Amino acid sequence: LLTFWLIEQLGAELGDWLRATDTMHVSINASPDMIGRGGMMYAAQKANLSDMLDKIVLEVTERGLADQQAIDSIRNAHKYGIRVALDDFGTGDANLLEISKLSAHIIKLDKYFIDQLVEDVPVPAIIRGLIGFAHGMDMELIAEGVETDYQLQTLRELGVEMAQGWQISKPLRAVDLIEFCADRN
Repeated sequence: LLTFWLIEQLGAELGDWLRATDTMHVSINASPDMIGRGGMMYAAQKANLSDMLDKIVLEVTERGLADQQAIDSIRNAHKYGIRVALDDFGTGDANLLEISKLSAHIIKLDKYFIDQLVEDVPVPAIIRGLIGFAHGMDMELIAEGVETDYQLQTLRELGVEMAQGWQISKPLRAVDLIEFCADRN
């Protein structure tokens, strides 16, 4: 599986750096099946990451919440200290009941909504509602696909804690990420 290889690379390239910092985490797209069948623990042990599961965030999409087994698998990740992010929030088929059962730590606000943040146009009510929902559920927020200063500033004003996108950085190799973070501190 590509995900297992990715976790091994993560351990090799970023493991020491992650151990040395209290403020950073890494996110990995993963299926609920991988989490629930012990795959995450297997991969973490193989990649020598078992001691820092609390710095790993597993991202699952609403489409990954197809059944109770998937939801149970994600909940089991909590037992190991792994945080879960609901990726592409607001664009899938999950209903609010399923999302509330999940007990995710983080909601990733889909780029579709971020693209609606443009100057001289009021912030759409759906964006305010999604942010309010996340805050009401005591979840952290990450805005995906932030591309302009205006989007970044507006999201800060709306109380969004984190963002990712070209406005912040292009994708980086591990060594360049470490340097990027050191320059930002």
